[in-house]
Amino acid sequence: MQKPILALFSPNENRYTETFVQAHRHLLNADVRYLYGGWRPQFSETRGPLVEQDFWSRTLRLIEKHLFPATHFSTHEKAIVRFLKEEKVEVALAEFGVTGAKVYRACREAGVPLIVHFHGFDAFMDVTLKEYGSIYRDMFSYASFIVGVSRQMCAQLEQLGAPKEKIVHTACGPATAFFEIQPTFSERTFIAVGRFVPKKAQHISIQAFARVVAHYPDMRLRLGGEGPLMESCKNLARELGIADKVEFAGPIPHEQVREWFQHALALVQHSVTAPGGDSEGTPVAVMEASAAGLPVIATRHAGIPDVVVEGKTGLLVDEHDVDGFADAMMQIAGNEALARQLGAAGKAFIAQNFSIERHIAILDDLVRRAV
Repeated sequence: MQKPILALFSPNENRYTETFVQAHRHLLNADVRYLYGGWRPQFSETRGPLVEQDFWSRTLRLIEKHLFPATHFSTHEKAIVRFLKEEKVEVALAEFGVTGAKVYRACREAGVPLIVHFHGFDAFMDVTLKEYGSIYRDMFSYASFIVGVSRQMCAQLEQLGAPKEKIVHTACGPATAFFEIQPTFSERTFIAVGRFVPKKAQHISIQAFARVVAHYPDMRLRLGGEGPLMESCKNLARELGIADKVEFAGPIPHEQVREWFQHALALVQHSVTAPGGDSEGTPVAVMEASAAGLPVIATRHAGIPDVVVEGKTGLLVDEHDVDGFADAMMQIAGNEALARQLGAAGKAFIAQNFSIERHIAILDDLVRRAV
């Protein structure tokens, strides 16, 4: 059977934290036309700019945006319509709800069915919902399917107006390479991977870790990622007197993450609902750690309880519970056998229920049905 021609809309070309986008780009059973560069993408992987990028063209588009009502069909949208028609695109997949809101009219004009994949903030953040709520409802009406990455998100999408029969739950699974890891638990290290933003709450992980160090001074905390709160977290580690035990590694490639997981004791992720409503979907790092055979210490937040079986594959606490998080970390720090037991159970659970192959198969089925 000939592969369907699929337009994949992504706001970023290749952001290191958006591994799920690249998985869709390379693993879907489709002839992918990749478009990126903003919520309404401006570039095609094969054609280059969809719209002129010189100063005057960009200025004219800004003027058009401010002078004409939201119902006006913009020059940018017309360019996307031309692309879809000339490339004979049969179906489109929009990464993030906001992207879907920006491209659904062009897809409708070109007669291309649309699948919209929500990932986190796009379904929960107050300012996003205020700006796009009414547009979402029109988008939901046109879209063939709406994908949510957690059960909580799927319920939220229904509350926002998505027809229940169009909503599909599937978490973005970990890359196969993580299942190949056989952890040694040889380093007395907790690992955290993610951007330094409010919903990741690395400051709470650091506060809890300071209490762990009082009992287990040989423990270390290694943090991978970057973001606006990184400097404040560094300051916190200094104020708590544990700067020599906390490593801020910055953004790291997935090969490095796998090496960390090979030797670490556990993954820690204290995700919370941030001020303004920003929330996780189902954090890929949590699934990657479980796939690697590490226990997960995290919060009862968003899709995390979907992928961490409390007490069997990891330890979960309430959001903002510093003492509870520290206690959970100390359970693992003081009991390598427990770490191994939880990690092995997590690897089996993720392999059975949340593999990338299963996720891609679900999306492939949606693409086929949409076409």
